[in-house]
Amino acid sequence: MEWLHALKKGITDRDIALNFARLDRNDDGAISREEFKIDPPKSIANAFDAIDLNGNGELGPEEFLKAVSQPPDEIDIPKEVTRHFGEIDRNRDQVLGLREFVRHLPPQPPPNAAGFQPPPPEKLFKDLDINQDGEVSLIEFYQRRFPNGFPQNAR
Repeated sequence: MEWLHALKKGITDRDIALNFARLDRNDDGAISREEFKIDPPKSIANAFDAIDLNGNGELGPEEFLKAVSQPPDEIDIPKEVTRHFGEIDRNRDQVLGLREFVRHLPPQPPPNAAGFQPPPPEKLFKDLDINQDGEVSLIEFYQRRFPNGFPQNAR
């Protein structure tokens, strides 16, 4: 049943869905910190906090899928960025849609005296969406907003 639940939540790879189901020992649809410590896959061992994107203390199928697809060891995203991303991600689906992104932006200012107008929100969103799938993941958000890494003085 848990494997079917994982499939409904978007995990279509059978092996990943089975790993999720195996780790979710109490069959509640999420992996708690305690369950995660039992037998995590090697690619995401000791990374619970990094992959708990919404900071709720458990991993849902979406977070688990993202972690297995892009192991956090390959990219070190600072907690400040993860927290900021979580504030923008209003529906907590681990990706930003255009509507969430636009709601986060300040109002568009009028053109200045020289006629300069900032790019429209749709253009900014499209620039963040590296794989052009219509959604911005935490990794895309981080890589586009901080292409040279997170500033040390911002920590």
